[in-house]
Amino acid sequence: ISINDGAITTHSFTVTLNLSVTDDTISAGISGQMKLSNNPDLSADEINLDSGNWIVYQASTSWTLTPGDGFKTVYAQFRDKKGNISSIVSDEIYKSSPPLVTNVVGVQKTLGETNEGKVEVTYDLDDPVQSTLTITLKYWDGASWINATTVSGDVGTNVSIGSNKSIIWTAKTDYPNQYTSLMKVQIFADDGNEMENTTSADSPNFILDTKNPTSYLTFDAGVAGEVNSAKITIYPVDDSASQYRIFDDEATQSLPLRDTGWVDILD
Repeated sequence: ISINDGAITTHSFTVTLNLSVTDDTISAGISGQMKLSNNPDLSADEINLDSGNWIVYQASTSWTLTPGDGFKTVYAQFRDKKGNISSIVSDEIYKSSPPLVTNVVGVQKTLGETNEGKVEVTYDLDDPVQSTLTITLKYWDGASWINATTVSGDVGTNVSIGSNKSIIWTAKTDYPNQYTSLMKVQIFADDGNEMENTTSADSPNFILDTKNPTSYLTFDAGVAGEVNSAKITIYPVDDSASQYRIFDDEATQSLPLRDTGWVDILD
């Protein structure tokens, strides 16, 4: 007997049993019988309709495991037309229930918002067995998934299951000097199960900007000499520049310093 072709684990309670028997009458095509059960004494297991009963031999059949996670064993015995009975054979498989991660969304906060410039990642987390899990945030660098390290919130060990979980990621530290409209993040969940019970889910693409803007300016005072006003033209060079600031150089000014503060760039 082999469960799911000898697989070590399964996430489903429904499995396929592959059954093989060597006997003169059965191998010759004469109808043999088999008895299957989740119980070691081959009694009816109250889950599968024909469990514990002699039924017509089949090389493959669908089977339902007992409830809950853990190692599951299925037992089988065979009988030929003359009433000769084989010894009981069995196979086992580990039934595991992976965590469930859904509704992953990543958004970089803009000026004026809480955590401006940082990325907020929200997600929902569930697990049929565990109440706390280990969560890792990963980001896509265009070629592979990289673990984010400057993170806070619902990340790391002992994260409780629930809705609207939130992680704050300082992307400028982990992934500086980048501008992309194809950024995505991944929530990787591990419930600590000994059979590597993990799952992951990705966010849709979003815009990430961790690149400092650059600019140059021209200064036109009209004619040489001291003037009270001048024309300054600013040329921002950035994918998403939105504000500028003009201020005096403290090292060369004896007059009171002047500073425009941050001013919105008008289209």
